[in-house]
Amino acid sequence: MSGRSLLHMQCHFGLTTLSWARLGAEVTGFDFSPSAVTTARKIAEELKMEARFVESNVYGFSECIKDRFDIAFTSYGVFCWLPNLTEWAKEAAGMIKPGGRFHPVEFHPIMQPLKRREDGAVVTGNPYFNERAMAYEPDGTGSYATPHEPISETTYEWAHSIGEVVTAISNAGLNIVRLNEFPFTTQGDFMACLDEDEHGLWRYADSKHGIPLTYAIMARKPC
Repeated sequence: MSGRSLLHMQCHFGLTTLSWARLGAEVTGFDFSPSAVTTARKIAEELKMEARFVESNVYGFSECIKDRFDIAFTSYGVFCWLPNLTEWAKEAAGMIKPGGRFHPVEFHPIMQPLKRREDGAVVTGNPYFNERAMAYEPDGTGSYATPHEPISETTYEWAHSIGEVVTAISNAGLNIVRLNEFPFTTQGDFMACLDEDEHGLWRYADSKHGIPLTYAIMARKPC
C-alpha cells in the first residue's frame, strides 16, 4: 500500500481508514455525518497520522473531492443506506484513476431474509428482494454502535441483491475482476441467528457447509 492513494467511501469515524494509513497509503475518507468526520479528524490528530477526512453525501462527493485515487474502498453495512446504487457506482468510478481498483466488501444480502423462530430454528422469514425502503420503527433498543441508547427516530434501509450491485458497478464502466463469497462475518451479534467461533468470526451454525455471509468485489477501471 505504500505510496498508493486510497479513498474510503462512507468511512464513519475513520478507524479502518487509518488502518490503511498505517500500511503506508495516502488516505482520504468521507462520510455524511459531521460528528463522525470530526471524530475521525480528532483520532488522526491524536495518533499523529496523516489522513484527510471530508464531510460529504455519497451522491455528491465528486464535487467536494477533486483528486483521483489508485484505490476506492467501502465496507460492511453501507449498501443498506443507499436508495440508488447506479448513481453511487458512477460517483465511485469517477474518482478512480485509469487502471485503478474498486474494492467493496459487504454483508451478504442473504442475511436479510434470515430470521430465528421462537423454537430456535433459523428460517428465511424476510424477503430477499425488496424494491422499497424498509422502515424500522423505534422499539426501545439501540443500534449496534450504541446498544444501550434506544433509537428514537424511524430509520430506513434498502435491500440490494448481489446482481444489482454487480450490474451497477459494471454499468459505471468498471470491469469486474473477482467476486468472492465467505461463510463468515466479522460482526454478527445483531443477527440473533449466528454463532461466534473461537476466532471471533460469526457463522451460520446449523449448516454443515455454511452459507455466504459476506462478499468482496474487485473491479478495475480500464486504462
